[in-house]
Amino acid sequence: MGKFTRPWAFDPLWHRVVLWSAVMAVIGGSYYFQKVRSHFTNVFYGIAYLYSLHYFYILYINKMEPTFILGALIIQMSVSLTFVGRKGLAIYSAYLLLLAIPVLTIDTLYPKPYIIASILTVFTMMWVTMEGKRVLVSRMQKQRHIAEMQNAELAELNREINEREKRFYNLVEAIVDYTDQSLYSQLVKTLTQIFEVDYAFIGSLISDTNKIEPIAFAKSQDLVHRDEFKLTRNPGERAIKEGIISIQKGVREMFPHSLELGELAVEGYLGCVIKDSSGAPLGYVSILSKYPLSELEFKEKVLRVVAARAGAEIERVRRNQIILDRKLQMVESARLASLGEMAGGIAHEINN
Repeated sequence: MGKFTRPWAFDPLWHRVVLWSAVMAVIGGSYYFQKVRSHFTNVFYGIAYLYSLHYFYILYINKMEPTFILGALIIQMSVSLTFVGRKGLAIYSAYLLLLAIPVLTIDTLYPKPYIIASILTVFTMMWVTMEGKRVLVSRMQKQRHIAEMQNAELAELNREINEREKRFYNLVEAIVDYTDQSLYSQLVKTLTQIFEVDYAFIGSLISDTNKIEPIAFAKSQDLVHRDEFKLTRNPGERAIKEGIISIQKGVREMFPHSLELGELAVEGYLGCVIKDSSGAPLGYVSILSKYPLSELEFKEKVLRVVAARAGAEIERVRRNQIILDRKLQMVESARLASLGEMAGGIAHEINN
């Protein structure tokens, strides 16, 4: 075994034992204390670096004897186990080269290099520790910022979900609790409320014409009377033909000949066809806004539900009307037959 030629070159075996124990403690503790691991890792760069530097210095002054080479390999393995990953090993290797080269150079040029080497070692340890602290603080701030952003997004998402649940509840209440004309009135008022739009409309096609008969029209949750109108050059015509029309903004520019849109100063438009059970169009339901529409996909889904409910009600009313008309015809036929029999009886009495 070689001789130590510097007073500050301590027994490498003692260093090996201490370093190995520290490495095992950090590795073992990291499984149970994740936060402790981050602190240890950054500071341990400096500690492992100093141990490695000392061993390389011992290797240098003892002419690379096998005993010291074995000690250096043990330290390298310890560092590899501690800093798992390419990034950690790259940082460690860079630290090692930064100080190993000048120390060995100084040791060659000056007769008493250990003073300068010690100063460089202390400054390097301080720099490594401060750099590790800076990296740690930066990571913690970044993680905190990410966590705050995620919490804000979750809170906003939770608020939107609660708001949508409330909207659906109001809509379901309107669909379930009302029938006949009150259903249509409640639907248009509910649509303006849950979508926060200016207008909502439900209209039915007049048979054998290109006209729409308004069933219900709401302006800011107030019912307003409207006269029948033609579908030509109207977004409702496209809703009936295409099934649904969705215009976030600029509806007046798309339909410049529609006097209705100009009078209402509408910017956003969403319309959905109303069909019967056979798929034939019965009319359409629409919402109109003076401002650009948002959440179009959500609004489209809700409007389809409203259109289905309105279609079922229109079909039910028309079916009941047909049944009522037939009953009236039967009553009228029976009344006419009774009058005919009565007239025949009177004529018979007169003739006799």
